Order: sequence, then structure tokens, then C-alpha cells
Amino acid sequence: MDGADASPEKVDSQCHHAAQLPARSNALAETINGLYKAELIHRRAPWRTKESVELATLPWVSWFNHHRLLEPIGYIPPAEAEANYYRQLANQASMVVA
Repeated sequence: MDGADASPEKVDSQCHHAAQLPARSNALAETINGLYKAELIHRRAPWRTKESVELATLPWVSWFNHHRLLEPIGYIPPAEAEANYYRQLANQASMVVA
């Protein structure tokens, strides 16, 4: 749905359905928010301005995605694991076509 055909009834129905999702459906977001608060927000508090928090968030997100090593995926950063995944998919697709 691109929003052009969103009647108030459809939007209300979708919002009602989303509100009924179990609490565990937000588990990943809550985990990342907790890490963000522990590793950046609370560690460097007090913050002088909202803008300083926003500017500090940018390098933290870059580190989180491109430099943080994760044991479950072989001690590589998440961005590298994602690139490997899509490279593997492309290789498999080229084998099927060939």
C-alpha cells in the first residue's frame, strides 16, 4: 500500500492489528536501543544539546554496523556478513542461469 488508497478504515484496522502484536515482536529493537543507551548515551552523559546526541549517534551507528565484531557470525561486522550473504546469493543465481 503506497498511501494513495489508504482509507481511514484501512489505516485504523492496520493500527489496531499492530497494537495487538505481542511484546516480543519488538525484542530486537529493544535490544539495540538498550545497547545504544548503555554504550553511547549513558556513557557520555550529561549531554548539552539534542544536536550533540544526534551527531554522536552517527559514528556509533557506523561502528555498530561496520566495525563491531559478532561471535555468532564468525567475528565479522554485520555489514560484512550482509555483503557475504548477497554475494553468495548472486553466485547461486549465476550458477542456476548458467
